[in-house]
Amino acid sequence: MTSKFIQFLMNWSGRLDSNQRPPRPERGALPTALRPDVHINFRSLLRN
Repeated sequence: MTSKFIQFLMNWSGRLDSNQRPPRPERGALPTALRPDVHINFRSLLRN
């Protein structure tokens, strides 16, 4: 029974152990907040 349960968990979560890290993003990929083309000047928004 335990092997079926482990197999179920692997199929459900994609990872056997919850402490394992998810796959890394592609090299050079940045979060949208750090992308230079998405820069927001908050001071100019507060002035208006």
